[in-house]
Amino acid sequence: MQGAAGAILAACVLGSCTSSTVNGDECEPILGEDVYIHACQHGDMGPFEAVQASPHPDGWLAATNTTQHVFDVHMNAGEAEGPSRWYVGFRPSRDGAHAVFIGATDEDIDLEVFVADERLERDHQEVVSNPSGCGEMSRVDVFTFERGTQYTLAFGPTDAPSVRVFFEHPDTFGRGGWESRCDD
Repeated sequence: MQGAAGAILAACVLGSCTSSTVNGDECEPILGEDVYIHACQHGDMGPFEAVQASPHPDGWLAATNTTQHVFDVHMNAGEAEGPSRWYVGFRPSRDGAHAVFIGATDEDIDLEVFVADERLERDHQEVVSNPSGCGEMSRVDVFTFERGTQYTLAFGPTDAPSVRVFFEHPDTFGRGGWESRCDD
């Protein structure tokens, strides 16, 4: 399995994370345990920062640029009636894959990312299972970002008053950032 993990790690570091074949088995990249442990610790202990999302993508967008803070994104400031989309900004300080952990809420909140009004394709998505000891996070979406580029994160439509968000850069964990899941 170590060879499979190395092949997946190389694919994720050198480009987008895609499935591959290792020893005849179809493999797909998954986030490594180290990433989950780190993200879950932050989800439980912070540091926390509150930001107000905007109901308008062209308006002022609260900055969520720090990778070591958990953001409590407040989405319902009485400006909308019924389910609405809410927007915040993100300008990464590093290139590459970024795991965007989404907090547990009563509903599964959709996340889309835009750059210059174009929707960015999601590289990967995983459900965070509670046995991982991560009760604060429910899902992680992985996107490839370019350092210094302004991105817009769009949540919803939703009635939820807030959602917790945490950004992590899996490549900083070296081999612990990515693992592989292969069909037998």
